[in-house]
Amino acid sequence: MADANRRGLADLATTYWSDKGPSRLPFHGYAFVYEALFSNWREKKLNILELGLARTNADFRGRSEIRSESMSPSVQMWLDYFPNAHVTGFDLSDFSTAQNERFTFVQGDLGREEDLQKLNVKGQQFDIIIDDGSHATVHQMLTFKELFPLVRDDGFFIIEDLSSQPQEIEQANPATHTMADLLAEYLRLGYFPDCDPVSADAFNAFRDEINCVMLLPYQLVSGKPTQLAVIHKKSGSRFSDYRAKIRFFRAQPTEDDVPSLLKLEAIDPACAYSKSELARVAQQKGDLQQAVSLAREASALEPDDLDLAILLARLLAESGEYEEVTTLALEQMTIEPKALEMARNVIPALIDGGTLNAAEIIIDRMEQIDPKSSHGFYLRGRCHEAQGNFAEASERYQLACERLPAKLPYFEAYARAAGKAAARGDIPAQTVTDTLERLSQTNAAKARTHLIVAQTNAKIGQTEAATHAARRVLNIDPENTKAHQLLSYPPGAPDEPSDRGGLLSRLGKKITGK
Repeated sequence: MADANRRGLADLATTYWSDKGPSRLPFHGYAFVYEALFSNWREKKLNILELGLARTNADFRGRSEIRSESMSPSVQMWLDYFPNAHVTGFDLSDFSTAQNERFTFVQGDLGREEDLQKLNVKGQQFDIIIDDGSHATVHQMLTFKELFPLVRDDGFFIIEDLSSQPQEIEQANPATHTMADLLAEYLRLGYFPDCDPVSADAFNAFRDEINCVMLLPYQLVSGKPTQLAVIHKKSGSRFSDYRAKIRFFRAQPTEDDVPSLLKLEAIDPACAYSKSELARVAQQKGDLQQAVSLAREASALEPDDLDLAILLARLLAESGEYEEVTTLALEQMTIEPKALEMARNVIPALIDGGTLNAAEIIIDRMEQIDPKSSHGFYLRGRCHEAQGNFAEASERYQLACERLPAKLPYFEAYARAAGKAAARGDIPAQTVTDTLERLSQTNAAKARTHLIVAQTNAKIGQTEAATHAARRVLNIDPENTKAHQLLSYPPGAPDEPSDRGGLLSRLGKKITGK
């Protein structure tokens, strides 16, 4: 057609009555996904392989009968969309009568490895392979095993209709996983678990070439069964390691996870993330020596991974190896984001361990990289506070609050240190009250903010300020028990109780000595 090069895949799918588009049952809509993936490849000289060329019916699905067919709807769609591409089609049916110089037909059975190997001719590679064959699990496993190596670097292997298995083939060839489940497990674990009827060893051999796996639901509707898998190939990819790394993101591995972690270690001894998670399990069991040893191995395998360095540093700190913690931290603190993450994870452990000099050295490095870091001010304040220098600590906490006013822990730290400094007479109580009032404005909508103000003012004898702050708490949270205790009247009492000799009043008398 004259305007074919300007038409989208969904339009072409409708024209040729392909179920990859939006118009033919079951309205898969794959054409929209393919347009997003391949629109920039439209003028390239691509080599495309499609397995399964015509939608079958109950009379033929999974059987060996051979039908004579004219040109496939999807092949016509691909040829029009990619004017410079060559398409190879593979099917049990006979498409040899289809006439197009950019189309080659190979007849075969997806269940026979020798037939699939017909496609491996003279080192031939494909930019795109689409498995739209029988959809049987055994066939999808076989095609992935045999044909993924034929995908050119930076190409795609696509599996359609992942939740549409023909039951007669499934029953004759029972599988441990559907292909959708197997790919989902790969994304969860970072490797392919043991499976039948095709061994996972073949799939795990692809770990360094799988650059991304996208599993899309039926009709692209969230919550529906997985229907489409898009696998991007890239030599030397770290995607599998990435999946292994994030497996326990914000979660703690347990003893139950050990077998799968050991399995990953056996599949890929160079993967650091099985070792790091085994280290965390050992830490949980109290075996710090084993935990440190595994964390060292992991960090040595991935020396640029800050998370592994932090894990090792924290384990070393827990083991009391503070000098090595300091050395490791300083080696990693080369740029601002890494310096901040290392400092925020290591310094609290050093302070809790009483090694304040080491903590100060790391903070010095952090301040060299980013002199105005709010967390740098906060961590310096923690060091001063641990040394009992409450006035200096409050100054640093105040700087942190002014740098990042919305950070409530900074405000809470200022209130704590300033309250202690005022109680010792190192800072005038009114100065603390005024500073609290000013710093609290950013978080004025939070009851917690005003409760901190009220409690701190009460401790330093600023009774009137404490009363006002406690009432602000109750305006936001009328049932706040701590605010009621400060005002010394129970929930449900009148707003203006007649008994004014409550806790704040008594506290004020005690502090002032009246």
